[in-house]
Amino acid sequence: MPGFLAISNTTRNIGFCEMEKANFKGAIHYLEDALKIQQNLLEPSSAAVISTIEIIAYSYLKYGGIDKALRVSSAREVEV
Repeated sequence: MPGFLAISNTTRNIGFCEMEKANFKGAIHYLEDALKIQQNLLEPSSAAVISTIEIIAYSYLKYGGIDKALRVSSAREVEV
């Protein structure tokens, strides 16, 4: 399992790099991949899962998907 978490962290970091380049669509892709791995390995209340969801919501907001950002962030509230 630690290998999968490492992959998740690397994928999340690539998402951060895409955010730094203002490529929010690309960031969302990588962050959602990281979140899928995290959700398979960690509890929904895990700080890593919650943080990734919040970052995805922020990326959607910056990309122009306000409705999607709200859905992503409200899903986090339901899961926790």
